[in-house]
Amino acid sequence: MRHQTRTMLLTLLAGAGLAACQPSTTSSSSAAAPPAALPLATNSAAALTDAPAASALPAAAAAPIAPSSDPSQDYAYADRAWAMSDAFGDSPPDYAVDDGGVTPWIWTASDNSTRVAEAVPGGERYYYYEPGATQPFYVQDTDYGYSFNNGALVGVYDHSGHAVPAGANAALAGRFLSRGETLRQAATSAPHQPVAANNWQAQRGYIAAQRTTWAQDAQSNPAWTAYHTQNQAAEQAHWAPEAASRETWAADTDARLGDQAKAQQERALAAAAKPPAPGPGAQPSPPPLPGHGPAPGDATRPDGAAQPPARQVETRPPQGPVASAPRAVETRPPTATVEHRPAATEARAPAPPRLPAPATRAKAPPPRADDARPDKRP
Repeated sequence: MRHQTRTMLLTLLAGAGLAACQPSTTSSSSAAAPPAALPLATNSAAALTDAPAASALPAAAAAPIAPSSDPSQDYAYADRAWAMSDAFGDSPPDYAVDDGGVTPWIWTASDNSTRVAEAVPGGERYYYYEPGATQPFYVQDTDYGYSFNNGALVGVYDHSGHAVPAGANAALAGRFLSRGETLRQAATSAPHQPVAANNWQAQRGYIAAQRTTWAQDAQSNPAWTAYHTQNQAAEQAHWAPEAASRETWAADTDARLGDQAKAQQERALAAAAKPPAPGPGAQPSPPPLPGHGPAPGDATRPDGAAQPPARQVETRPPQGPVASAPRAVETRPPTATVEHRPAATEARAPAPPRLPAPATRAKAPPPRADDARPDKRP
């Protein structure tokens, strides 16, 4: 950390939230917590409760269908979600909120992009939001991915990343969109709760496996490969500072939890993601990525749909094969299993009277990264 006062604050927060953890050796590098992050909690709490399955979500109007007029942009939304997920890396959630007994987890990037994840049978469901947006631009369920542009369904993708007819999935897409709006509102207005360390250890394997699966899907899909090849360098440049900061924070967290091996691996990822200092021959910034924002003075996408403000992107050469993930994805197996996971889990506020908390139940163990199947998303 650059500033001594931040170091003192982080030490106090870590001591309060992780007092029950095994002390670790002093690391040579540390990072300030993300602005909204709460230290992982180690106190006893209720077990995680799954969110409703897709078919059990509250009824909602079917999502209107508005495919992109430019087929080369079909994978823009999935690729942006992948880049955001990869930037968050191994970092634990910033905080959790209570939503009728379900406890979604929230990550907020430095540019105010947001990811929300909620436990579902066999994994996690993810919602990705542009800075300040109330609706997700991408939703990844355990079977299908859904791309949205201002509430309209752009495309639907199966468990191997290939496009499927959107019309047949518009009804479910409408439910996911409505659920995404509800979760985004809860993430903004509901009291923030720390995430239980034991829950994070039990679920983190699903999140790591998702990044691996996305990389495999992109490599095996020519249309996605073409989009990723064209935009990878700019995505890397945008997300490199976030990735370096998040992996350093993940390393600090795992070190405080007593896992020095993971901490060392995460510090290596942080060093690899850190953007280089601009040299005297630095090139000018490239134009905004498709789907990230309009060029100055342009308020719409090429297909006429409104889009969020442009990001400021600095150039950086791509690392590794152009069709690979924006940075190295670690494929270590999660350390926790159902048999060895401690019973103590995360605390939550009581469910509102109008919506009692569902009964809790044991969750399936997260997949081992070396067993991640390309034909099934986590």
